[in-house]
Amino acid sequence: MNRRLPRSPLPVSNPTHIFLRNVPQCTTPGDIRRALMRAEIKGVADVSRLYKHFRPQKKVIVTMTMPDYTPDALRAAKDVHILSSPLDVDVVHDRDVILTSDPKYGDGPSAGVVPGRTVTLAGLPGRSTYAHVRQLLKGFEFEKIIAVPLEQKKFSLYSRFAIEMASESEAQRLVRRLHMTPFKNVEDSPIMTAKVIY
Repeated sequence: MNRRLPRSPLPVSNPTHIFLRNVPQCTTPGDIRRALMRAEIKGVADVSRLYKHFRPQKKVIVTMTMPDYTPDALRAAKDVHILSSPLDVDVVHDRDVILTSDPKYGDGPSAGVVPGRTVTLAGLPGRSTYAHVRQLLKGFEFEKIIAVPLEQKKFSLYSRFAIEMASESEAQRLVRRLHMTPFKNVEDSPIMTAKVIY
């Protein structure tokens, strides 16, 4: 079953969305907003990074409050550098890019989940269960756990989960607690990684 929207392109008139490519993966939407503010780009309503299978891509969508701001923003953004990297800037011509998001597979803007509050937890042993994750989450407030399925034709010895926390502060606290720590306190236990989705 095809989980994506139909691939016939939906043209965009009076565009309010701008594509930024070549954006360093280590930057957050807040970093990008500040860079746009320094360039005196006005009318920015939202900044969302694109994800593929819960992994950040070097692509960001900037949403403008009105189409009137888009031409000036396009011109100014071409001179913006983030971590010394020049940006590839274009208007979003295909509305599918904006509309396509899938929280089960972690595709699209902000991976289709609640940004700032959702944490991806990877490196757990294969066939880990929700019960294993709940054990790791003892003492934390969270809303739900999503088991991340493997990409088609891919194999992995490890499991991945996405966890929607009760607040951004809880998400940050979970990352500080679990990132780069062993799954269990035994020899040769796999090392987990925990990252916030933005």
